[in-house]
Amino acid sequence: MEFDHYPEHQKITLKWAQVEKYIDLMIQSDRYLTDKEKEHYTPPVSAEPDATLTHAKNLIRDFCLKEYDSEPDFSNLSKIGIAYTNAADEEIPIQVNVDLVGYRVERYLGEVLIDERQYESLENLTETELEALDFSELVSVTDEELEHYHNKAEEHPALLPLNAATEYNALKEQHPDALVGFEQGGQFEFYADDAQKVCELLGGKLLEKETALGIVPVTGFPSDQWVYRAKQLWQCGENIYLAGLNEDGTHHQTKYLRREDYLPLGTTIHMERRAFRVDTVNFDKGSVSLQDVALAEMRIPVFREEPLALVRELYEEQDMMESPLPDYKVGDNVVVELPTRTIEGKVGYVGETDVRIDTSAHGQSWDNEVVNKQQFEEGLRQNEQVTTQPDDTVKTVAIYPAEENRMPYDIVIQTIG
Repeated sequence: MEFDHYPEHQKITLKWAQVEKYIDLMIQSDRYLTDKEKEHYTPPVSAEPDATLTHAKNLIRDFCLKEYDSEPDFSNLSKIGIAYTNAADEEIPIQVNVDLVGYRVERYLGEVLIDERQYESLENLTETELEALDFSELVSVTDEELEHYHNKAEEHPALLPLNAATEYNALKEQHPDALVGFEQGGQFEFYADDAQKVCELLGGKLLEKETALGIVPVTGFPSDQWVYRAKQLWQCGENIYLAGLNEDGTHHQTKYLRREDYLPLGTTIHMERRAFRVDTVNFDKGSVSLQDVALAEMRIPVFREEPLALVRELYEEQDMMESPLPDYKVGDNVVVELPTRTIEGKVGYVGETDVRIDTSAHGQSWDNEVVNKQQFEEGLRQNEQVTTQPDDTVKTVAIYPAEENRMPYDIVIQTIG
């Protein structure tokens, strides 16, 4: 910095540190501004505390001491927390803040602002809100506010932490050709390109989700709809891998549906009392090319095209005939093999989509496991298949010696029972 030094009017160059010290001395000696310059500045505000603000803080302090036996935090006057709990029947935090600077009360469910009451002055805020603080009223949540929260929560899915993001990426690397559904917060979520594809096939909203590795597109469906939704995607010709959530936050394979298993090539389908072999499957057109088996054996290549949905239905019916569902009813003792655990107990209830297994030794219905019906039947069938069967008994009922009967071999007739 350069200036002319009075009275010699010599030009002097100072470093910024010297300038700072010089200005500080000028301010302390009240020589920084001239009398004319001082006329343009208002006098300093009195340092005495504002009576209205003090009254408001005292009301908040009294409330917090009465309700929580603790002092409120006044470090940020625009955000003073005065109530905190969880919504009834739901693990959603409720937070109520008072803003003494902006004159308002804000109520949050989770991170969603559900109510904001604005006032014209601190006096109005104090008279209307602070002089009648009631904990129950502050944390009371209406059905409309809960609905608003859930709608907003769907638009802004919860953060995917680093360990979960890392696990998802590893699964996606293992199954690059599959739509990978990753269970989080009661939803099977699909990310990035998978999310785009699922939206195209199933409809629904394409949202954004913040992860520890960045923001990505996301969509999904409720976890309890996975059987129906996964089949919808599968019948479009997609590979589907669903990773279910474990109690420790890791994931297990809930279901892996492969495109080629939807209608395997070479499968024999019976139609109109004739056998046909699946030759090609066109998911884009929704059609199947079938070859007549009998004519093929005669070296006459005859093909016909049928709707994919029809052939798949016939395939399922044949599969059911070959592998009938296990027979069970309420009261039966069952052992069900699931991907992550084995459930032993008594069938307590059979619904259209779920089965309840009472696991208490004394039969109390409150000690139970509710399992998706398809999972239950698959697990029950699997257990029946591995159950050890009793050894068969073999009984010889007749012997025909070769020499006596002029035959090249002895003939032995046995029964197995």
